[in-house]
Amino acid sequence: DYLVKDSVGADYLSIGAGISDLALRGQSGNVRFLIAGGDYYENITLVNWLPAYKTTFEARGDGQTVLHAAGSWGVNLTTCSQLRFVGLKVTGHTSGAFRLYYSSSNYKGCDTITVKDCEMEGGSYGVYAYYDVDNCSIVGNYIHVNSSYGIYLYSGSSSYPMSYNVIAN
Repeated sequence: DYLVKDSVGADYLSIGAGISDLALRGQSGNVRFLIAGGDYYENITLVNWLPAYKTTFEARGDGQTVLHAAGSWGVNLTTCSQLRFVGLKVTGHTSGAFRLYYSSSNYKGCDTITVKDCEMEGGSYGVYAYYDVDNCSIVGNYIHVNSSYGIYLYSGSSSYPMSYNVIAN
């Protein structure tokens, strides 16, 4: 476990610093970032994040953990797998809190993504899943959007099936 907190005693002062370090060093087992209660003014963007092990971003439980995202997406995932987001509040985005997207270069989407017990506030979508999203769990979340849909699943055609997803909010 690694502690993310904006003060002394943390392994990382920001979520982005933890992600950058993990990308640089690699991972040989499951990794969990425990994110201390507080306000984090950043977005999470991961592209081609395909580890053999799980990476978890989890609120530590010592106060509300709020990701104040600027721009379109709070958490933007393109061709990613083995990711878990637990207990975070995502706000400030204009389009959506979580985007699970596919790569147009290899036509691979996201799989084995968990969004659990999160709060999503604002924007057009809580979760926007587009093309080839498989084995994902979107459970126990509070979703309040300004327009459009709380959860949007789009497969487009039989070329991009969505299968084995669990949604219960």
